[in-house]
Amino acid sequence: MKIGVSTASLYPTLLEDAVRLTAEGGVKDTEIFLNTFSEMEPQYVSELSRLIAAYRLNVVSVHPFTSGFEPFMLFQVYNRRTKDGFDLYRRFFNISATLGAKIFVLHGDKVGSTLPLYEYCERFLKLSELASFEGVTLTQENVNSFRASTPDFIRGMISCLGRRALFTFDVKQTVRAGSSPWEIYDAMRGHIAHMHLSDHDEKSDCLLPGKGNFDFEKLFRIALADGYTGSAVIEVYANAYTMPSQLFQSYRELCARYEAVENA
Repeated sequence: MKIGVSTASLYPTLLEDAVRLTAEGGVKDTEIFLNTFSEMEPQYVSELSRLIAAYRLNVVSVHPFTSGFEPFMLFQVYNRRTKDGFDLYRRFFNISATLGAKIFVLHGDKVGSTLPLYEYCERFLKLSELASFEGVTLTQENVNSFRASTPDFIRGMISCLGRRALFTFDVKQTVRAGSSPWEIYDAMRGHIAHMHLSDHDEKSDCLLPGKGNFDFEKLFRIALADGYTGSAVIEVYANAYTMPSQLFQSYRELCARYEAVENA
């Protein structure tokens, strides 16, 4: 398992500055969170790619800033807008490949949508095929207030899509949705391709790893037993710490905790 840090954890720091901070903080594996359309321009992507290479960072995944618009763009009934949405995401997949990312994170459709499950899965499959053309794996994240926040919907996707149903397991999102992290993990089991890690306690649903009561050792033991070899990046909100040094200290401590489990 590769332990890393998402640049989203440093938002609203400019992306290129977040990359520098991440690399200089000793992180080797990162998720790139694209924040706006100008960060999709070819010149910017090329410069960002060179910066990443100069720091010898490994980009494991890409997360788009358009996640909140996915129900409106990708999972609605106006076909022309759906086509335009797919064209936009084809560009995201190309950027992911340019940056070296193998994983792309999708939020999907909102809770309350009337789109039938089979049609949702058809669109997910089409997006997955577009991503695969670029050498990228599409993953569904379990995001609070989105349909994939429930074990039943996750199991429904697996039933429809089989091995093409792959997921990003996000700890904080399980807590925000009022679910047990272990319940969501079990629903995704065998289909997890990426993880977003954070801690929590009775007062906060998003803390730096080590600042709450989540059992990371249990997660690592289960993932290792399942043969998980993907990435697991710290993704927290900026209010989870006061200085970036605290984020990177949490990263180092989490790496040590993982290594202790792996070598036990």
